[in-house]
Amino acid sequence: MVFVLLLVVAYCALLGVGLMTIAYLLEARGYISWGGSSVAAPAGLPSATLPPALVNTSAPPATLEPTQPFTSTSEPPTAELPTTTPPEPPPPYPYITGFTPRCQEIFRAGAALGNQANVFSKVGDSITATSWFLIPVGQGQYNLQEHTDLAPVIAYFSQPLIGGENPFSRASLAAHGNWRSVSVLEPANNKSSFCWPNEMPLVCEYRAARPAVALIMLGTNDVGYTPLANYENIMRQIIEISIQRGVIPIVSTIPYLDRPGADVDAYNRVIKNLAAEQQVPLWDYYAAIKSLPNRGMAGDGVHPSLSLAEAAADFSAANLGQFGATVRNYTALQALDAVWRLVLTTP
Repeated sequence: MVFVLLLVVAYCALLGVGLMTIAYLLEARGYISWGGSSVAAPAGLPSATLPPALVNTSAPPATLEPTQPFTSTSEPPTAELPTTTPPEPPPPYPYITGFTPRCQEIFRAGAALGNQANVFSKVGDSITATSWFLIPVGQGQYNLQEHTDLAPVIAYFSQPLIGGENPFSRASLAAHGNWRSVSVLEPANNKSSFCWPNEMPLVCEYRAARPAVALIMLGTNDVGYTPLANYENIMRQIIEISIQRGVIPIVSTIPYLDRPGADVDAYNRVIKNLAAEQQVPLWDYYAAIKSLPNRGMAGDGVHPSLSLAEAAADFSAANLGQFGATVRNYTALQALDAVWRLVLTTP
């Protein structure tokens, strides 16, 4: 009798593991969400084709779940579409373009999946995972000078997350120094116990933050190392995964790189073509800083220029005319302002 009971228990355990594996495969493909409700892939939005090695096929151990998820303390876990009166359209931002009707489709699909309208994620390398990029804004250490029209968008995205951080100041799980574009797709690069085994850093970040928008800049560390065709395929996958997750990807061109044979223009053409192909916004950071001293770059020829940390979010005419880091923060706010006014608050 005991032997029969053991056989029954073993069969049930195997059946449970099989069902969980199938469930996590479906979740990785975007057809179900772990909020408890099934959500089909939205019409018109392609599902990203994930390489088998990068698909999360294992159930997360219970010990990896944080006691407090990265949700806004001012909104319920499944944020609804905004019902407030939409603000006025943004002024023309010459370096922020490409807000097509598809952005609204992505946003509505993300809202159905539980994404939060007033949360964005940062995706990138050391130029993104740095103390001067948007963190001073989140900590209130900024000076808009005459650009007070950006104050409302800062307030909109400054709602605190659990833990006291906001999207500006929060450290992203999908941004790290020395990363190439493929790094955000490699589970071995996960740095947080929040991430599941075999989960991509990009997917982990989206699951943790549940953002409506992602600011994406990857490529500086690819120039001269990742063949253009490979870079195009990787960036297309990053964009498609974002869309599949209901996250509007705002993709940025990369800055000048002072390295022999560095063909930055070729990599930026890939970014521009992908943004047009996928009908998602383009943030042309390269164009925004190319006329600055030393093309907006520091002495190392790799990172944007900055004199003092205080200048990173001090948008005086002098700083905006000299420092690539200041212009990056300024144009990032313009990108967020445009998506907020044109998409996130549009009925």
